[in-house]
Amino acid sequence: MLQVYNTCIIILGRSRSGTSLVAGCAAALGVDMGANLKPQNENNPKGFFEELPFMQLHERMLTT
Repeated sequence: MLQVYNTCIIILGRSRSGTSLVAGCAAALGVDMGANLKPQNENNPKGFFEELPFMQLHERMLTT
């Protein structure tokens, strides 16, 4: 019998608290971080491992 597990991993933390490091480790261990990730920039050349739609929702929630 095939069992399917749906799991959601949420990594919470303040800016510059290591959330990208934890997310990067999860990605390196095989966790699917999504297809629409925030791109890297000069402050974080390895990337952020954060889904842009969730980031945008979070920003809207904080500004309303």
